[in-house]
Amino acid sequence: MSIKHCKIDIYPNPAATSGFLDLEQVIAELESGSNFELLLIEGLGDKTGFSPVIQLDVSLYGKWELLLERLRNLKIPSVAVVDGYCSGLSLEVVLSADVSVATENASFRMPEVGAGYLPGLSIFRLAKQVGLGNAKRFLLRGEVWSADQARQYGLIDEFQAQRDVHLSVASLVEQMSPEHFNACRMGRRLLDESFGASYEDFLGRFLAAQH
Repeated sequence: MSIKHCKIDIYPNPAATSGFLDLEQVIAELESGSNFELLLIEGLGDKTGFSPVIQLDVSLYGKWELLLERLRNLKIPSVAVVDGYCSGLSLEVVLSADVSVATENASFRMPEVGAGYLPGLSIFRLAKQVGLGNAKRFLLRGEVWSADQARQYGLIDEFQAQRDVHLSVASLVEQMSPEHFNACRMGRRLLDESFGASYEDFLGRFLAAQH
C-alpha cells in the first residue's frame, strides 16, 4: 500500500499556522487525484506537557474545521498517531481521522471548559465517539485519560509501546484494502447520520448507499 506521510507541528503554540499549512498542502495533494492509498498523520502530542490553553479566535477555528472536514471526506483512509500529551487542535485531528493509534506514553485532555470557554467542534464529535457519560467527564471535569483509558472509552483505536507503534500501524494498514475502505467510508457516513436522521430518512440513505 502506498502511504502519504504527514508530520504536523502545532506545539507549543496552537495558533501557529505552520501545522495548518502542512496538513492543508497534503490534503490538497490527495484531493487532486494522487496514487496514495492511505494518509498517516504524525506529530500529534507534546513530549513536555499539555499545550497552553489558548482561546483561538472564531476565524481560525473555522479554517481548521473546514480543513478537518476535507480530511474526513478524503477518498482514502487516514490514521493519526499520538505520542505525548494530546489536547486542543491535535485532539481535533484525532477525532477526525478514521483510525487513531497512540504510544503507551500518550495522554489526552480537553481543558478548555476549565479555562472558561468552549473547545472547537470536537464537542460535536466527542459524545458520538466515546458516549455521553464519558464525554461529560472528559469535557466538563477536564479528566486526563491515559492511552489505555482512551482506548477503553473509544477515543483511540489502539495503543502500543513506542517501539511497537509502527507495527500496529502496519497491521491496520493491511486491513485497509481499497474494497474494505469503500464499505468503511459508507458505514462511517451512515453512523454519523444515524444520530440526527429519522428512521425513514435513514432507510433511504442506507438504500442509496448500496449503489
